[in-house]
Formats: sequence, C-alpha cells, structure tokens
Amino acid sequence: IPFFSPVTEDGVPIRKLFISNLAERTSFKQLAKLFSKYGDVESCYIKKNFKNNNYGFVTFNSVDAAMRARYVRIRLHNRDLKVIPADSWHQPDSIENQYYNVKDKSKSNKVSNDVIYNLDYVEDISIQTLNDDCLMHIFLLLPIVDRIRIERVCKRWKALSQKSWCSVKRLDLSYSMWGFVSGTNKKVISICTIRKVLLRCGSYLNEINLSLTTCYLRQSTVTVVAKLCPNLQIIDITSLTVSASGINSLINNCHDITKFSLGRTTYVCDADLQKLFKVNPKLRYFKVSHNTINGRCLFYLPLETIEEIVLDYCTYLQEDILLQAIAKLRNLRALTINECLYISGNVIQAIGTHCTNLKTLKVSSVLFSLQSEDMFYIAQLTNLEVVKICMNTGVMDEFLSTLASKCLRLTYLDIAKCSPVTNAGIAAITTLPKLEVLIMNHLQLVTDINLQDASNLKRLECRCCEFTDRMMINLIESAPQLELLDLSGCRHITNKTLEKAATLTVNRTTVLKIFVGKTSVDLSTFDKVSPFLLIVNIDLSSYNVTPHVLL
Repeated sequence: IPFFSPVTEDGVPIRKLFISNLAERTSFKQLAKLFSKYGDVESCYIKKNFKNNNYGFVTFNSVDAAMRARYVRIRLHNRDLKVIPADSWHQPDSIENQYYNVKDKSKSNKVSNDVIYNLDYVEDISIQTLNDDCLMHIFLLLPIVDRIRIERVCKRWKALSQKSWCSVKRLDLSYSMWGFVSGTNKKVISICTIRKVLLRCGSYLNEINLSLTTCYLRQSTVTVVAKLCPNLQIIDITSLTVSASGINSLINNCHDITKFSLGRTTYVCDADLQKLFKVNPKLRYFKVSHNTINGRCLFYLPLETIEEIVLDYCTYLQEDILLQAIAKLRNLRALTINECLYISGNVIQAIGTHCTNLKTLKVSSVLFSLQSEDMFYIAQLTNLEVVKICMNTGVMDEFLSTLASKCLRLTYLDIAKCSPVTNAGIAAITTLPKLEVLIMNHLQLVTDINLQDASNLKRLECRCCEFTDRMMINLIESAPQLELLDLSGCRHITNKTLEKAATLTVNRTTVLKIFVGKTSVDLSTFDKVSPFLLIVNIDLSSYNVTPHVLL
C-alpha cells in the first residue's frame, strides 16, 4: 500500500484534490456525488478542454476525507480517474490564500512615499538612515533566501524589498544565487518555493535557467514559469520533464523567446513545437536533449533568424526528415549532432552541400560510423571556425590534410578518439594559422611529432598519447600563449617537461596549467617554482571532462 503524505512539500494540509481523465459528459454534480462517499465535499469545479483533456478540483472539509479518496481506485463513466493533490498554492489552507482573502492586494503592495521614520528610535541602527534607493541596491546584492527574510524586518523593508525585484532579469537554481550551502544538509528548492519567488520577479525576468537543478521538480513547473514570466527571452529547461500543458503554456504566454533549450517530454512534441516556433519569430537558438522528437518540428524554425541548433541524444530522430530540414536551414551558423541514432554519411553530405555559412559544426558519437569519403564534405565549409568530430573512425589523415588546406579560419578542433589518425594528420593540422584549441585525446597512432608550427595554441589536450618530454618542451617554447596543457595518462612525460616549463614561464604574463595525472612525473622531487606555472596532479584520462571546469 503506498504512503501518501497529508501535507504538501511545504507543509500545507491537503484538502483539495486534482482530478484528471474526466469524460466529456461528466458534470460537477456527478463528480461531487462520487467523492462525497469519502467525506463532506466543500466545493467541486470542472474545466473542459479541447481533445477531452478535462480536469477538475474537489475540495473536502477535512484532510482525512481527502486521504481516503487518494487511497482507492475511482472510476467514473468507464474511466479510471487520476487523483493527485492540488498544488500547494491552490490548497484552501495555504497562507497565501488566507492572506489574500482578507487583505486588498493593491494596498498591500503599495510603497508609500509619505512615511516619516522616527530616526531617534533607531539611532543605534545606522542602516535605517539610508534612503530607499541605497537600501534597494543593497537588497539586490543579497541571495534570494535573505531577500525574502528581510521582508519580516519592518514594513519599510518589506515594501522596498518587493519593489527591488523589478531589477532582477535572470534566475537560476545555483546555490550562490539562492543562498543555500551545498553539501549533505542542503535545502531542496521546490516548485512551491520557485513560484513564490516568481510572483515577485516573474514579470521582469528575461532569462530563466533550470538546467542544473539537483532536486525533483514536477511537470507543472514549466506551466508555472510560463504563466508568471511572459517576457522571457532565454529559457533552459533541459533538466525537467515537460508535459503537453507546459509547452502549451509557453505557446500562450511567451512570445519573445530567442534561445530555447528543451529536455525530456512526456510525448512526441513536434506538433506543439511547431506552434511554439510560429509565435516566436525571433528565435535564434534551439536545443533539444534526451527527447523523442522525430525532427519534423525543424521544418518550422524561423529561417531568417535561427542561427544555432543542438540535437543531443535524440534517439528517435529520423534521418530522412533531418535531411529535408537541413536543406532549408541555409543560414545556420552552428550545428551540433551528438548521440543521435541512425545518422549516416547522408547527413554530413547534406550539411556540406546546404549549410555553407556554418561556423561551428559538432558531430560525435553517432550509431553508424561515418565513412572517410563523407568527411570530405565538411572541408567544403570554408567558414568553419569550430569543428568537433570526436569518436569517429571516418576521420583520417587525408581528410585532416584537406581540412587544413581549405578551412583556414579554424580556431578549435576536437578529434579525440579518432583512432585512424597518425602523425601525418596532426602535422597537417598544426599548420592552421589561427588554431588555438586542439583536442587529440587517445590517439594511439600519434607518437613523437613536431608541434612547433602550432605557435598560436592556447589549449592542448593529448591524454594517453605517446608523447615525449622533447616534444612538449618544443611546444612550450614555441607557443607563448599556451594556457592549458593536459598530459593525463602520457606515461613518457617526466619532470624534464615541468622543469623546462618553470624556466620558460617566469617571464610570461599568463598562467600555464599542466595536468600531469598518471604520468611519470614525480612531484616529490620537483622543486622549481614559477609564479605563472600551475601543476595539477589529477588524472583525467578516464573521464570525459573539460580541464578548465575543474579549476
């Protein structure tokens, strides 16, 4: 038998239930009569929607009656009714409902300019002598938890704190913004807490980021966000599971979106995304992650404004639909396809043929290995500046040579775990005149090569490569702008590299960070010091993590 709590997640007694899967013919009288067998019904309400998505609310006079109704299977008109507690703010016993039932909202939120404060009474509290503008500026520097707490200090602080929320333009769930301490005793940010904050600042927000949530947020979260934040331009909800009502709320309320990142959904949402794109003609960025879209929604992206698309873990993406969409997206500037099943060389050919304005292309971890002849279509994109084609056996020396000769604007190249690459391919890449970032982890066929031509490098990752001290010393000497060198798992690297690096960096103006985990370096015998050399004894060779994230 499942256990149901008699209170909501923020301690409000549950007397009101949300009833869904109602038949079209169901009336509120029938619903009230059905639930009256479990206790006295205080009120009943039914909302009828299109496509039989009908729902209702039943409010009991007691918590015990509501509990009894939740423990049984209830059927009406040949349908199993779904019975769950109503949200905390809909419960009749919530503080919010009690407050607004007895006090006029317009008066409670008004800031009076005629209040005269008796400074003699608070002569020992110097902060009270500050004017309203100064106090509001101070309040804006506080974390969210403290800004809500200070409303209890006095009427003046409450009014000013609430007025200061109009300057808040961005909201995320980071501990630093909320004032929670990360650790074992960290507090959970619930949808009830988020809603209370959005009631204060939602109409002023331009950006909301719910991608890094460490707690479970219900499917109703997006519905709440959309209704309370109509002016959002940047939305990231990749960590949430979104229902149809959530996307429909975005369609109805948010029409200025320029960047939209979507995670899991409870259904195939291509049709609803089509409607969302239609009411947001300024959309520039679209990301979808761990989703079941088939790709048909991509047909309806605003062709004049869309600049970047990220398709991440879209396992149901259909190649034929994706090919048709790519043919339309000729103005695209950036495209990422990661961990998408059933993507073959046809997609690469379409990208190389139609997306001639691309500056960023990331294709990695596809189910079907791309063929070497397919990769040459990438070299046709001469405007490319960032290329990530890691974990692909189709990347060979011949392709890298062609890429180096045609894509002269490249500043970033990731060919990690492209096993066929040898010294010849890397030698060709190092001739790129603007290359600043080179990621070549786990290339077993690359040995001792000359990297002196890569004089503009700022970051090099070469985990588990067969590199020697001489090769790394030559690189450090020839690349004065080098800021990060990841040598994790390079077993031939010894203290000689660090000793030379300490000498060379003394006269530099930027810090060089070197990762030496799982190498032959012995830090117990290394005694040279340089203010611009940071040695990190961490092994990243077994992890897919970016080194600068750890620092």
